Amino acid sequence: MTYNISFYIAKNRTDKKGHVPIYAQITIKSKNYPFQIEKIKERYWNYSKQRVKKNRENEPYNRHEEINSFLDRLSKDCSRFERFRIYKNAPNRIEVKNTLFNIDPEKKSFDVAYEEFLIYTEKNKAYNTLRGRKTARNFIKKYADHFSVELQYSDINLQFFDNLYDFAFEELDLEDNAFASYVAKFKSFMKWAKKQKYHGNDAYKEFSFSEKNKNVICLTPDEFKALYNLKIEEGRLDKARDLYCFSCLTGLRYSDMKTLNRAHIKGDIIQKNIKKTTEYDSIPLLPQALEILNKYNNESFRPLPIISNQKLNDYIKECCELAEINAPTVKISYRRNKISEAVFPKHQLITVHTARKTFITIGFMMGLDVKIIKSITGHKKDATFDKYLKIADDFKKEKLLNAWNNL
Repeated sequence: MTYNISFYIAKNRTDKKGHVPIYAQITIKSKNYPFQIEKIKERYWNYSKQRVKKNRENEPYNRHEEINSFLDRLSKDCSRFERFRIYKNAPNRIEVKNTLFNIDPEKKSFDVAYEEFLIYTEKNKAYNTLRGRKTARNFIKKYADHFSVELQYSDINLQFFDNLYDFAFEELDLEDNAFASYVAKFKSFMKWAKKQKYHGNDAYKEFSFSEKNKNVICLTPDEFKALYNLKIEEGRLDKARDLYCFSCLTGLRYSDMKTLNRAHIKGDIIQKNIKKTTEYDSIPLLPQALEILNKYNNESFRPLPIISNQKLNDYIKECCELAEINAPTVKISYRRNKISEAVFPKHQLITVHTARKTFITIGFMMGLDVKIIKSITGHKKDATFDKYLKIADDFKKEKLLNAWNNL
C-alpha cells in the first residue's frame, strides 16, 4: 500500500486552555502529511484506538461523537488517495489536503472567493460596507500569515474560531467590539460563498461574539452652544468647528458632508442619497445650519469646506478645548469580556462621529419624536439606535425629580 492514515495528538502544543491538537497524518509514498483536525483535553485521547474518549457525566460535553464520526469518515474514505499511485513523486501538500477534506479543485479557492466577494460588495453595497469588509479581510489575512496557513473552507470550524479569538486578543490586543465586527463580516463572506456553492461548510454559523454597549460620548446642549458660539479667527479651526456643528445640526455623517453639493440643498431642506444606506433622504435645515451654509456662500459648488477625516478629528479637539469642554469623562472599553475605564477631559474624546450622537441625544432631550430622529439619521434597527438614548442620564434624572416634586 502506498498510502495510509493515522491520528495522534501533539502534547507539545498544549494551548492556554489545556487543549492539544488532534492531527490526521497521511502517508503517501513514504512521505508524511500532517493536518490539524480539532483540539481536546489530553485526558480524553485514547492512544490505542486513536479516538476521543467520552467525557464523564459531571463534565462538559467534549464533542467526542462529532469528532470520532469525522475521524471514522476520514479513515473509511482513505481509498480516495488511491489516485496518487500513479504519481511518480509524492504529491504536494495542497493536493493531499484537498483530497482529505473533499475540496473540489474546480471550485473557487478560499482566497480567490474572498477577493470576488469584495468585488461583489464594491458593486452592490455602500462604501462603508466595503471598507468594513476589507478591514475584516485584512484581519483574516493577518491570522493566516501569523500561523503560516493557507486557509480552506474546511478549516473553518469551532477550533478555528477559538484560535481566531486567541489571536485577536493575545496578538493584536483588539477590543471586543472590533472582534465582534470582524466575526460578523467574516460570516457574511462564508454565507455568500455558500450561496455561490463554493463550499458546504455550516460550522461558521456557530460563531458568536456580541458587541458590548459602551458609553456614548457626545456634547450636552450647553456644550454645543459653547462650541457654536465660540469666537475663533477665520482659518482651519473655524472651518472645523462649522463642519462639526453642521453635523450636530443635521445628523449627517462625515462621508455625506464630504459629498454634499449645492444641488442637494432645496431651500431649507437637504435632499440626497445617504452613502451608508444608499437611500434617498430628506433632512430639514435648522436656522443655525442655514447660518453655517450662508457663511460659505461664495465657495464653489460645494457648500461646505473640505477637511480630511483625520485632520477634522484633530482640529475639533482643539476647538472643544478652546470652548472649555473639559468635563471629566469616562471612556469604557472591553477586551476579552473584561471592562476597563479611563478618565479624560471631554475635549480629548470628541471626534466627528460624536456629532451624530449629539444630534440624536439633543433631539431626544428636547422632545423630538424618536421616529422623526430615526427617519433623519437612517437608523433601522432599534438596538443600534437605542444605545444613543441611554446617555441622557442627567435629563432622565431631572425628569424623575420633577415628577416626584409635582407630587
